[in-house]
Amino acid sequence: MSHPSSSQSDAAKKQDIPPASEHLSIIFQASPMPIALTRMDGGQLVEVNPAWLELTGYTRDQCIGKTALDLDLYVSSEARSQLVMELQKRGHISDFEFQIRAKNGELRDVLLSAEMVEMHSGTAMLSMAIDITERKLIEEELSKSESRYRQIFETANEGIWTMDRDHRTTFVNEHMLNMLGYQIEDMLGKRVEDFMFEEDLPAHEERMAQRHKKISGNYDHRFRRGDGTTLWTLVSATVLTNEDGDFDGSFGMFTDITERKQAEDALRKASDTAEQYLNVSAELIISLDTQGTITLMNDNGHRLLGYNPEELIGKNWFETCIPDNLRSEIRAVFQKLMSGDMENVAIYENTVVTKNGDIRLLLWHNTLLKDNDGGILGSLSSAQDITERKQAEEALRESYARHSAMIENIGDVIGIVGADGMTKYQSPNIEKWFGWRPEDLIDTNGWDKMHPEDVERIQKEFSKML
Repeated sequence: MSHPSSSQSDAAKKQDIPPASEHLSIIFQASPMPIALTRMDGGQLVEVNPAWLELTGYTRDQCIGKTALDLDLYVSSEARSQLVMELQKRGHISDFEFQIRAKNGELRDVLLSAEMVEMHSGTAMLSMAIDITERKLIEEELSKSESRYRQIFETANEGIWTMDRDHRTTFVNEHMLNMLGYQIEDMLGKRVEDFMFEEDLPAHEERMAQRHKKISGNYDHRFRRGDGTTLWTLVSATVLTNEDGDFDGSFGMFTDITERKQAEDALRKASDTAEQYLNVSAELIISLDTQGTITLMNDNGHRLLGYNPEELIGKNWFETCIPDNLRSEIRAVFQKLMSGDMENVAIYENTVVTKNGDIRLLLWHNTLLKDNDGGILGSLSSAQDITERKQAEEALRESYARHSAMIENIGDVIGIVGADGMTKYQSPNIEKWFGWRPEDLIDTNGWDKMHPEDVERIQKEFSKML
């Protein structure tokens, strides 16, 4: 993006540019999974959805801008340190189990999946949580009293499924039946593989090999419902052994995460679609942070400027792409925009310099990027290369001036008449010869200026020429 000079600001017109990716915000807010966006540098919460507020008991005003330490969310500082370390190391983390403390002091067990994402203001953590407090309570109850397991199983809010050493179903609770859409007689004695999609069997076989080695596990897995649709679950599988300690089956607890998977898929598709929109655009599209660093540019922008993506992303726009003679002035205007000392100018023209030194004139459309509190995060702009158009307009003006001078210095009377018979141009000599001012004849047919006996003949000759 480039920015207008101060003199251009007064002449430019403002226009509204609709916010991008509004549907992503709708998905974020409507998700039943608790979701939070947290800055990596300072740990402040940038955004949370209603499900997150319900889980923690806080209002939005109480948590936005605060850190987890400010809210005393983490029960274990070691768990927090491990989470941050793993996230920084791998860039993502799945099903990280730890405890949080709600506003009322209640401890909640959660499974956290998180990704590091880039915002205009820096790196952030996008996290989605599953409240497994009830499941943990169930597991503790099972360890305390085996005799009560069936009652607990049947009233559990999560699916429970057990199988024998041959992978045949020995027990499913009511919730698991409801999740899958089957009756008890449809499942007892059937192999668990009978309820899976064929393409998922290789991964399942690898996991079952771990179970036979008496290794438990947590993972995501999908099943085929009775109506043929997909059920995504978070599986917590525990090995069952016989009196000799050999593998004798598996006990699994299943959380329905279908909506989470659908939300993740929708986010991916929306992101892919947004990227496609950027890259098919015939215009240059660019985003800068408040320091003028290039954070985004589409393919057409790289082609126009002659750079590869790695040569521009992360570079300073003004130092790289603005001509030396304009750099100080345009940078000063940009700094005023970022500090809020100047109103945004939506449309303007100014030049850029390409990698090979060519100067191109671009028509810019600009909008400021802001956070939820109205703070300026940077700018998003699109630009159209109008270099050739401007050159053609200038050539046309010069040609018109030359021909006008020639016509006006010819002693004859010269006129231009359109196909509709209306006068489009009349040379100045018309006034010298006949006393009529040229401007009085424009957009008239001139028949009333001719001798009545000549009108019909001239009209016929004019028709023949057309």
